[in-house]
Amino acid sequence: MTISNFSARLMFVMSLLVAGQSLASPKKDKDPAFECPKLSKKLSAEEVFTGRMEALLDGNLDLAFCYYAEDAVIVLPGSVVQGREQARIAFMNFGSVFGGLIPHPSSVTIAGEVVLATFSLVTPHASVQDGADTFVIRDGRIQAQTVHASIVFHAP
Repeated sequence: MTISNFSARLMFVMSLLVAGQSLASPKKDKDPAFECPKLSKKLSAEEVFTGRMEALLDGNLDLAFCYYAEDAVIVLPGSVVQGREQARIAFMNFGSVFGGLIPHPSSVTIAGEVVLATFSLVTPHASVQDGADTFVIRDGRIQAQTVHASIVFHAP
């Protein structure tokens, strides 16, 4: 399924991203009192991807990472991150390079339980022209994610 076949809600989320929407005052530290809401194990890949993106746009990182399985695996060039909390930390480290700006997706494709999102991101300090994230979503949670982004730093 391509982005042109997505629900109106996902189209709205994606249009915000394409416009270069930044995270809405994200909380950097996990709220110790925060508990993930009960999310259905029957959520589709589209619903999980959309829910995660909406939470990111709202600046709610705690909720965004509730869409990851507790033992999720994130595969990055040269490293592997295991677990929901480590995934959150890796996301914050990547985001800090870009001042919290959400990447501009150029495509989102869903095939069953696999989602591929390609993106670009440009700031005065750094850019990514060839970003790609692949998500494996099963039982209503992101089980695995691969991340590729060649970061180019710009001279001041």
